[in-house]
Amino acid sequence: MSGRRSRDSGQVLPDPIADGSGLLDANAATNAEPLACANNALRPADGFARALFPVLYGSPLYWKDPTLGGIAWQTLTWDSVAWDSVAWDNFDWDSVAWDSVAWDSVAWDSVAWDSAAWDSVAWDSVAWDAFTLD
Repeated sequence: MSGRRSRDSGQVLPDPIADGSGLLDANAATNAEPLACANNALRPADGFARALFPVLYGSPLYWKDPTLGGIAWQTLTWDSVAWDSVAWDNFDWDSVAWDSVAWDSVAWDSVAWDSAAWDSVAWDSVAWDAFTLD
């Protein structure tokens, strides 16, 4: 029988080049500490926030800091807020029920993708393996 054997179990170990090809340590995965959400407490780029404005408009406003900059944020409404980067920064993005957003109503072609600060995104903190690709 070819292949290396584990000293502990005597089982034949998989070829090292098979890494990432569906092999899983089920025991380690079952006993691992749950990971925090990678996108927790982050805010989208201004262009994306502006594209989402019509979708979010009218939903309850939740703020990270209700007194940021000496402003009584809780007295503001969707119509009375100057939707600039300060307001987008203070908006509690984690309060949005993302799974209930009508994504087909977002005007994706109006987002200025070229002006997004793509290099400021923490790409290493994105949970890439959490996505299902069709």
